[in-house]
Parts: sequence; structure tokens; C-alpha cells
Amino acid sequence: MTDAMVRLNDNTMGYEVRPGSQGPCPGVLIVHEVTGLIDHIKDVAKGLAEKGFLALAVDLYEGKTAKGMEDGVPLRDKVTDEVLKTKMGAGAKYLKSQSYCTGKLGVVGFCMGGGLSLKTACFLADDIQACVVFYGRIPDLNLLKSLKAPLLGNFGEEDKGITTWAVEQLKPEMEKLGKSLDMKIYPGAPHGFGRHTDAKVYRPEAAKDAFRRAEDFFGRALR
Repeated sequence: MTDAMVRLNDNTMGYEVRPGSQGPCPGVLIVHEVTGLIDHIKDVAKGLAEKGFLALAVDLYEGKTAKGMEDGVPLRDKVTDEVLKTKMGAGAKYLKSQSYCTGKLGVVGFCMGGGLSLKTACFLADDIQACVVFYGRIPDLNLLKSLKAPLLGNFGEEDKGITTWAVEQLKPEMEKLGKSLDMKIYPGAPHGFGRHTDAKVYRPEAAKDAFRRAEDFFGRALR
């Protein structure tokens, strides 16, 4: 397994992790949380590479990181839909241009990145074959009309606002549109339950199951 920061376009970098296995493998784009491209997200990339995926965490903040919501929101607000399309599009183009990538791509995101991963799958519908959302949401359900990829969602029972949205808005709309959705709600789990670097919210059993679901889902959709 090898890892490196790679240039995606003039102002966007990404953290790439290549598995040690021989032959081309499917790619997975990773969208970070409001805190930016921090160690937790790099660990997610390494975990996916260990499972045989070419992982690329796109840095939407152009090198900046935040400690939490207070200093993260100003950075988040700069990631408009056009910025997201450009940066994630550059990530998809980069992966598909590599000889060690099969050309099949998934996307996964967490918290802020969960919503942005779903947006990415809608904006880049012809490039993305699978989408995973960890405790995230989108404000405009009309975007789902463009979605072609199957969607897997992992949500925490105690994450009231986002999980209520997933149950009462996302699920019915996906059903109405005839889209594929596999959603699981983890009892007692708060927002951010998969973030192993934060003991206050991390729930090991839920996190392990949620990541296993994501890896299996990508395996079925991309291989």
C-alpha cells in the first residue's frame, strides 16, 4: 500500500492511497467532514485501500483544516455547488485516467461530506456507480432525479435532525423516484459515530458494522 498527496487541478489536492494488490482496481472518492482533510479521513482512505480499493480523499478546503464547527463553517460555506462539481470532478477525472484504476468509481462522505457525497453522485451521475452517506443530508431533494447510482446510508438513532430527515424525506423520495436505497439506523449512536478520533461520539460496534456495509456495498457495485 502506498500513499501520497496528488494534484487534481490548479488549486485542488487529494490524498491518494493505492492498494498493494496487483492489477487495476475500482476507485472510491472520499469527501471529508467540516474539519477538512484530517487524519480521520486519511485513515478512512487507508482502510478502503486495505480492502482493495483505490482511495482518493479530495481536499475541498485547499490545505486548510478546522477544529470544529466554529472555524469550519466559514470554510464549508466556500464550497459552493460549482466548487464541489469542479473539485470532485477533478478527482473523478484523475482516478479514471490512472492505469491502475478500472474506471469504476464510488463516493463516500461523512457529516458535511455525507451530504456532499450524495450531491457528487447526482452532479457526476455518469461517473459514479455507488454512493455511501454517513450521517449527512442534502437540502434539495430535486437533485435525486439525476442520481443513477445505488445509495447506501448509515445513520445514528440519536442524530435526531439528520436521521429524521433520512427517514421522513430521503427514503420516501427515493422510493417515489424508483431509486435504490439501503439505509440502516444504529440504535443509541450519535452524529459522527464512525469518527474513531473522537471518543465522545465514537461507537466502535456501530462504526465497524457501518464500514463493513460500505465496503461490501462498494464491492458489489464496483467489481
